Amino acid sequence: MLQWLFFEQYSHEPNIAVARFWLHVSPAQPPEQELAARQRAGYAALQAMERHLGGRRFLVGEHYTVADIALYAYTHVAHEGGFEMDGYPAIGAWLGGRAARPRADRGALAAALAPVRPPGRNDALRESA
Repeated sequence: MLQWLFFEQYSHEPNIAVARFWLHVSPAQPPEQELAARQRAGYAALQAMERHLGGRRFLVGEHYTVADIALYAYTHVAHEGGFEMDGYPAIGAWLGGRAARPRADRGALAAALAPVRPPGRNDALRESA
């Protein structure tokens, strides 16, 4: 699982999210050479995902995990960063499976993954309010 979380932080997000920001959010024109470099690296990340997802429903094991959540975030909007997604059928199937998950199921997973923190000073303040 950690391998995919590191992949998201160091190979996927810095390239796909930055290209998306430049093309979809920022009013400024992106530096052409920098955009091309981010897109090349983004395509390499998408190719790694495509190879791995071939024949799999999930990134890790046989169940939905935080790796699926982390990589869904920018993969499902990669087209907004100029990435042509038609050549990635395994990613397309994986994205479809993530989007089809019932909302209650997604909420239950988010709650299960929420950090557990011991009672502390802030909890005591809330109780006294």
